[in-house]
Amino acid sequence: MLNTRQLDAFRCVMEAGGISRAAVSMNLSQPAVSKLITALEARLGFVLFRREHQRLVPTAEARVFYEATKSVFGQFNRLEHLATNLKQSAFGHLVIATAPTAGLSVLPAIISQFQFARPQVSVSMQVQNTPKLIELAISQQVDAAISVLPVDDPTVTCESLFRGRWACVLPPGHRLEGESVILPAQLADEPFISLGDEDRMRLLVDDIFAREGVTRILRTSTQLAMAACEFVRVGAGVTLVDPLTAAAPTNADLVARPFDHPTLFELKLLTPSARPPSSVRDEFIAHLKREFAVLSRNLS
Repeated sequence: MLNTRQLDAFRCVMEAGGISRAAVSMNLSQPAVSKLITALEARLGFVLFRREHQRLVPTAEARVFYEATKSVFGQFNRLEHLATNLKQSAFGHLVIATAPTAGLSVLPAIISQFQFARPQVSVSMQVQNTPKLIELAISQQVDAAISVLPVDDPTVTCESLFRGRWACVLPPGHRLEGESVILPAQLADEPFISLGDEDRMRLLVDDIFAREGVTRILRTSTQLAMAACEFVRVGAGVTLVDPLTAAAPTNADLVARPFDHPTLFELKLLTPSARPPSSVRDEFIAHLKREFAVLSRNLS
């Protein structure tokens, strides 16, 4: 097998035009470079250089061989570049599952920001309901998942990603617009936009009002918090959503007030523990935590 160090010495001599200059570029002594060339000639079975008039002249065979080595060193350079990018988490593919709460509000911007710094990283964001999210995480089909409910499974690491107060979303001009915070009792007998019956956030919201003994007028429901805000926009009632949805730019024309209740909205980060190790995934999760920490401070 050809020795890469010998090939490198040959390339340097060809490009530098002599042993002395090649030795400088390789940071070696001239005898060391000469020894590498001699060993390569012995391995190849033909002469690479002849000395004519105090100059080292490549043979015809050397010129043909040099052209062939260009592609080899080009491949080495590409491998070196690839290794550097892999070390810096510049390449890879991520599969991220998320609840609509994050997927339809802040997560696209967070993912895009990560990709701006790593153009060669591709990301597949899957917006799923809670049961499907948990299934994907436990079956190790995603690199990370963002859920509104925790998971108790030995194959998944579950940690808090975001916590914040629920937000009451009102149409402009509503009687409660002047309030700094909204109490559960203030929404008694209000037309209320609920999330779908099977949505876990609906269960959390209903539990809040049940514990407070507050009756609302429930005549409209939808599966998504963003859609609930759209119902508010057209005057169908008020709603209670997570702070991320309430703060989304698309809802800037609505009135959002903190909901005064000790039960907080929380997002959980689910990390499948049996997935192959990945520096790209580790970098993304660190980025995700930093961005949600900022959101927690800004929306608190």
